[in-house]
Order: sequence, then structure tokens, then C-alpha cells
Amino acid sequence: MTELLSLSAVLVFLVLSQLISALLFTLYFIKQKRKMAEANRKLKAANARIQQYLSGVDASNLMCVMDTTGVMKYINRAYLNAVGFEFDEIVGNRYDILTHPDTPQETYEIMFQTLQEGQIWSGMLMNKAKDGHTVYLESSVVPIKDDNNRITEYLSIRKDLTELFKQQEQIRKQYTDPLTGFPNRTKMRLDIEKIKEPALAIINIDAFSTINTFYGLEAGDEILKDFAKLLKSRMDFSMTAYRLSGDEFAVLADNIENVEEFNHIIRQIMHYITEYRFTHKGNEITLSLTCGTALGHDNPLVKAGMALKQARKNKRSLTTYSEVHQVAEQMRETIQYTTALRDAVKLDRVVPHFQPIAETSTGRIFKHEALIRIQDENGKFIPPLCFLELSKQLKMYNDLSSIMLTKTLEKIKDNDKRISFNFDKEDVLNTKIHQKLFSAIRQYSLQGRITIEITESEGMDNLSELAAFVSQAKQEGCLIAIDDFGTGYSNFMYILSLQPDFLKIDGSITRQILESKRARLLTETIVSMCNRAGIKTIGEFVSSEEIYTLMKNMGVDYVQGYYFGKPEVELL
Repeated sequence: MTELLSLSAVLVFLVLSQLISALLFTLYFIKQKRKMAEANRKLKAANARIQQYLSGVDASNLMCVMDTTGVMKYINRAYLNAVGFEFDEIVGNRYDILTHPDTPQETYEIMFQTLQEGQIWSGMLMNKAKDGHTVYLESSVVPIKDDNNRITEYLSIRKDLTELFKQQEQIRKQYTDPLTGFPNRTKMRLDIEKIKEPALAIINIDAFSTINTFYGLEAGDEILKDFAKLLKSRMDFSMTAYRLSGDEFAVLADNIENVEEFNHIIRQIMHYITEYRFTHKGNEITLSLTCGTALGHDNPLVKAGMALKQARKNKRSLTTYSEVHQVAEQMRETIQYTTALRDAVKLDRVVPHFQPIAETSTGRIFKHEALIRIQDENGKFIPPLCFLELSKQLKMYNDLSSIMLTKTLEKIKDNDKRISFNFDKEDVLNTKIHQKLFSAIRQYSLQGRITIEITESEGMDNLSELAAFVSQAKQEGCLIAIDDFGTGYSNFMYILSLQPDFLKIDGSITRQILESKRARLLTETIVSMCNRAGIKTIGEFVSSEEIYTLMKNMGVDYVQGYYFGKPEVELL
């Protein structure tokens, strides 16, 4: 009996042990299952986040995948939109379908060498879109590896910078002369402000208009480009060359100790260029140069320009602004004319003067040119040469121009007189004065009686705006004259495109017409070209009967000068 009980106890113990083991295993299994479920949940959550990250990257970047042979396996919608292709046109083709012909082959060689070494390549690439335009891309290419660490494909993530490049190109064009590639006047003004001690030289090619006239505009352009190359080749690293207008260049330097040092450098450059023989279709052409220099931050452009004018007046190759007596005199005059300017606007001392323009064939007065004068406190009339540029510096030019226009229109609104009115670059860009002029023309029926004279030597940075203004002025009934022809770039083809009614031959030519065979030949050439183009010519500075007779014989249509009358307050 005792043995039976012992055996039963053993059996019960064994059964209980099996039950406990099964329970423990079940609990362990449940626990592990929960861990696996939690791990799966976290994995799904992580995958969801990764998908969100990828979606964000895909939406904001251009992405593509290619295999190790360069065949495209995937491209996203953003990339397709940028290049203008469809998915089926890209996938399955080599990456060459997107490569730009201007991208050096060396760029791709370096890129693939870097990738094959298992490294990420980053850099700028150009793609050619389906319609042919260039797409600029900031690119990063990542080699993708399998479990055996072998590269199987390349993932490219790119940023489209095309609009940024377009904006930069627009800015570059805004600050760059298209013919020579030199920075322009606008860029030079900005650069001057950045330089600690600027030294500036303005170099003018003497009588450059004659080259355009006798050899043609194409020859003139080629010589200007060759001139620019020569100028640049003679400068050191601290200097920058600019093209200010047709035949006017500038050299800006830093770290110049004194004006004598700067002038010595500029003279060497000028000597090298004047000794050089330019060629065009077998013809040798040499240039003569005139230069004005100035140092310091106090209006160097204005000062160098004044020095250039003084050099021309004194027939010197180079003049500097820094002579003490000249600076003192000009400062005194600046103060004097500043006061006169402010008083003229405030106290109604802007007084139009009128100089007659006569028909050459009959000698009868055809019209008058309105010329601005201001009156000082003593009643003396001051000519525009003394104050016009100063008024621009003082931001008073628009006020002067508006007053001048109002008073001139008042003089002719109740009669049948014809008037020529000078328009500077500032006037061409001033829409308020346009509105005032055109409104008066319509109100007083002045169509055909107003001639707008546009100075040919005035550098227009935006020729399209000039063309637009001329077109509008013609629609309003204005006639157009090109003033000072022969002093600037004299781009006759461009002048023809403006379709002017008159062309005024500059006094620098007509003053020499009795003594200079070259001046007579140049005048005859201008008259001949204008006759063929249907443009009337006006000879300026006709001061004697001899000049008048000679111009009459040459076929000049109209004449203007002291022989027919000085500028007067009264409109005769």
C-alpha cells in the first residue's frame, strides 16, 4: 500500500512538472510574440517615415537611377518636367540623352571614376532639355551597393538652378558691354565704391566716327574689340578696364600711391596702343588717344571726365584733375553754380533762349532750337555747359527740364512757330516729362511743330528704351533729330533704325570745314548717306558767310549758327 502511494505521488509530480513546463513555454512564447509584434510595429513605422522622407526628397528634387552601364532605370516627375521628356523616352536609354554638348567630357570621366571608387560625386552639370534649352543642375550622385558590397546602380539627386543662372546671366548682361565683354559704366560706378583709393583714367579714341564712316561699322566694331584686347593685355592684376560708351573706355586701379605713378602707367598703355597698327582688309589704321585721370573717392568719374575735356581743349594726350589750382577753381565754381542752380529753380530764373535754324537754299528761318540758360543774382545768363552736369549730380536735372519744357511750350502754343527741344538720356527715361510733352501736343495741336533732339554722343545704356521712346514720340506727332553726329560712336545703322527726320552735323566737324579737307570729305559723306536715307541734315556752328556758302554747295539742308543769329530770349 505504501509503495502504491509513493508511485502515485511520483506520477502526480511528473504530471505537474509537465504542466508547469508547458505553462512556462506558453508564457515565453506569448512574450516573444509580443516582442515580435512590437518590433514589426516599429519597423512599419520606420518604413512609413522613410517613405515620407523619400516622398519629400522626390517632390523637392530631381531624381534618377541608372545602372552601372549608364542605362536609365528610373526618373521622377520633377526631373521629367525640368527636361521636357516623358518617362518612356528616358527609362531604358543611356544617360547621354540628357547630356549637354558644352559639358566637358572630362567632367563625366571624373564623375564615374569617383563613383567606381565607391565615393559620392557632387558638382554642377548641364542637361539639354528636349526643346534644346539648357538646364543647370546642382548634382549629387551616390553609388548603391548590394549585400556583397558590389555597386549595382547609381542614385542621382539634383537641384534645378536654371532660373538662378538666368537671373545671374541677366545681371551679367546688365553690367557688361556686349561687344567687348568689358564691364560697363554702371558696373564701374559700383566698383569704385568698393575700392579704398580708386584711380580712374577715361581714355577716348579720337575721331573714331571717321573710321565708322570710311571703313564701315563692321570695321569699327573689329577695331574696338582689338583695342579692348590690347588695353587688357597691358594692365596688371590691380586694374580693371571698362567700356563707357562707343569710343570711350576707362581703367580703374587700386593701390596707386600717387597720380604721377598712375599717369606713368596710363601713358605707357596709351603709347603701346597708338604705336600698334590695326588692319582691316589690307588697310592699316592707327589710333590717337586722349585721356583724363583722377584719384580718390570724391566723384572720380566726374573729375576724370572734366580732365578729359580739358585735355581735348588743350590738345594734350593726358590731363589729370589733381592740379591744386584747377581743383580750387572748380570747387569755387561748383559752389557758385550750385547756388545759382538752386536759386534758378526756386526764384524762377530758368530762361529759355532760342537760336534760329535756317533753310540753306533760301536763308529763311525754318525753326528755332530751345536752349536752356539760368540767370544769376546779377542778371547774367549762365550757359548749360557750366551747370547741366552739376544739376544731374544734385538731382535737379528733372526739375530744370520740366521748367524748360513748360516755358518753351508756353512760347509757341498760340502761334505757328516750330521748336527743337533737347532730350538728354535722363529725359528719354523720364516718363513724367513724356506725359507733359505729349499732353501739350494734343491740347494745343502742336503735331509736326516739335522736334526732339537726341544727343548722339550721349551713352544710352538701354537702347531698346530709346527706340521705344522715339516710336511713341513719332506717334504723338513729334519729329526726331540726332544731335552732335560725329562726336560719339556714330552707329549709322542704328541711327537709321530710329528713322530720324533730321541729323545735325556736329560743330567739331563744321568749325574746321574751311581749313580741313578731311572735315569737308566727312561732311559730304554724311550728307550723301542722309540723302539716300531720306534724312535732312543740319550744319551747326555756321559763323560766317563762307561756311554757309560751302555748306549750301555741299547740299546741307539747314544751317544754324551765329551767322543767322545768337540764342535770344525772344522767339523771333
